Amino acid sequence: MVQAGHAVFESALRHSKTLQHPHFVVLGFKNEQQLEKAYQQISSFDIKLYPFYEPDRDNEFTAFATESIFENKRHLFKKYNCLNNSFVGVST
Repeated sequence: MVQAGHAVFESALRHSKTLQHPHFVVLGFKNEQQLEKAYQQISSFDIKLYPFYEPDRDNEFTAFATESIFENKRHLFKKYNCLNNSFVGVST
């Protein structure tokens, strides 16, 4: 979850403020290969992505955030499993 927070921060630094409140979704991946695949798929939807490379892990690609996502693009994420309470360490 910390890596996701880093990616959201990177996105916020680069994305202008919007008048609407966007959706916030956290997706979990088992490994870097799945993360890379999702990054490529989502970028093909013409959505700006902001990757995060963890300096403490030799600049490993550990997370990414998207530009603000509103109702008209939410459907693009339906194929992904959203992070939920079944993941250890996640609280609501």
